[in-house]
Formats: sequence, C-alpha cells, structure tokens
Amino acid sequence: MGMTWLTVWSMMGIAQADDDATDGVSAAGGSVGGVPARSDDAMAPLPRLRFTYESLAAVRANPIGLNLEVRPAVRLRLYESTSTIGRDNYIDLAPTLTTTPAFVRGGVSMRVQPAAVIRLGARIEGINYFGGLNQLQSWDSPEAASWDSDALEARGEAGENYGTTGWFAAGEVLLRAKVSDFAVLNQSRLMYADIDLQGADSVFYEITYDVLVADTGFVQVNDLSTVWVPEGLPLTAGARWSYVQALHPDDPDSTAAEPIHRLGPLLAWTFRSDEGAALGNLSAFTLAQWWLKHPYRAGQEVNQALPYFVLGLSMRGDLRPW
Repeated sequence: MGMTWLTVWSMMGIAQADDDATDGVSAAGGSVGGVPARSDDAMAPLPRLRFTYESLAAVRANPIGLNLEVRPAVRLRLYESTSTIGRDNYIDLAPTLTTTPAFVRGGVSMRVQPAAVIRLGARIEGINYFGGLNQLQSWDSPEAASWDSDALEARGEAGENYGTTGWFAAGEVLLRAKVSDFAVLNQSRLMYADIDLQGADSVFYEITYDVLVADTGFVQVNDLSTVWVPEGLPLTAGARWSYVQALHPDDPDSTAAEPIHRLGPLLAWTFRSDEGAALGNLSAFTLAQWWLKHPYRAGQEVNQALPYFVLGLSMRGDLRPW
C-alpha cells in the first residue's frame, strides 16, 4: 500500500439561477470541492515557477444555480522533489472571479501545499448583488425569516429583494490520501460574511450554501468524499457527505442554527490529462446528494426524494506550457 499524488479541483460556487438568478454555491466560495482526477506518475521535479489557471462552469438543482468561476495563478514551487508525496508542492497567489445571473464576486486567494496530502487556502472577495432573481433578501432576526423557495419567490414578487454590496472571507483545509485504487478526501471551510443589509436587518439568505447567515457571522462547511479511481480508466466514482452550519451565537436554538446534512454519489470523467499543457485537464463531473437534514428540503416543503444535483465542466492547465 502506498500514498499516491492526487490532483484535485474544487468547485467554488454555484449561485441560484431562479431565486438568485455556487458551491455549490454563493458568495464566498463554496462547496462541491475535492473531486480527485487521475494524475501522471511522478517523473521529474515540477518547474520552479508556473502560471496556471483553473476554470469551472456548473449548474445546480434543488436549489437551482448557475455559475462560472476562473482562477489564474502564479505558482512557486517550495522545494524540489520527485516523490509522489512531495512533487506537487507550491505556494500560489491568484485573482478570483465568479459570475452568476444574480451577482458578481471577485478578489484574491492564496494556497499553500507543502505536500500532496494537505493543502491550505484562504481568500477574500467583494460581492455585488444586482438586486434581481429574488436576491438579496434579509430579515431583522432568524425567527422572522423564512427562506424556502416559495417564500423567497413570494417576497421577490413583492419587491423585497434588493441590490447591495459586501465582502466574504474564507479559509480551508484539504486533506487527501490514496491507497491502491481508493482515495479519501476531506475539505473543511470556514466562511465569514459582512454584507450591507438594509435598515436594521441582521440576517440574510446565502444562496451558495442554502442557509440563513448572520451579518458579520460565520458558516462552517465540511465535505468528506470516498472515491474509487480505477487504474487505466479516466474515471472517478464514489460518495460524498456534506455538512453545513451557519453560526448564530445570539440565537443558538433557532432553525437557522441547525446543521444541514447531504449524502450521495459523485462521478467524474477526465477527457484529457496532459501535464504541463495549456489544456492540462478537461473533466466533467456530476454530484447527486439527498437531503438528510434541512429546514425545508428534507420532506417539509420539498419532497425528500429530490436530490441536490450538480453538473459541471472543469478545465485547468498552464498559461505558459512547459
């Protein structure tokens, strides 16, 4: 048995197309991240300086979402290595841009990967809500809020959504390992939101994670994936458990403070894998998760048989091929 280097892409957002217009997801980056693709065998050290890019286009259902994200980065190798664990080490810095029909979000992010088994990341981004598609909506307290799809649509028709600005910050830790043809990945994130809400409102609906968030408050997210990466096939198949919880220290017993759980299969197919090329990787992926616990989607307002569903296309490569 041995650890094997994995290349990983992260889906950082699917905004809602009907009610909001990320992950997947919303305003600070979010949540389908961590599906592994197959990697080439480690042969020679990677270049010391690279100019890379990642892009993601994805659609989502239950709730509905649509987004496009790009991340061009300057990547510096930390040390020279040819081992499967140490070869893909780096620190990078990148501008970020996510566009959706309801908002645009952009800023800067940094990642540090000392070894293939761990990656640390942080980002800070400004956001501009356009004021349409039932976004943004806010309330003066968690008790006054109702953020199921029908309630959001009704408030939108009454003109209670509005345009505004704000910013998000997020930090993440990604852990990954592979033994034989099986891999385990765990991605933990903590997001902070500060949005210019109207009047005395103190909470708002965050479409990316489908939760009610306290202004100047936090959201914690965890995705645990177990996958099969068969030798000789461009396939990744497995299952993912997702956990999301908005923190409301002033209202810890409110519905908004309850954790949310999803579980279901994921599948990815890599059409192209060419290390160092301008189009180094082209992959399609899908994720279907059933809501195990949610204020509205676990049988209360939405039939529990309807899954959270994501379909996307991921590209990455080197802007300066080597």
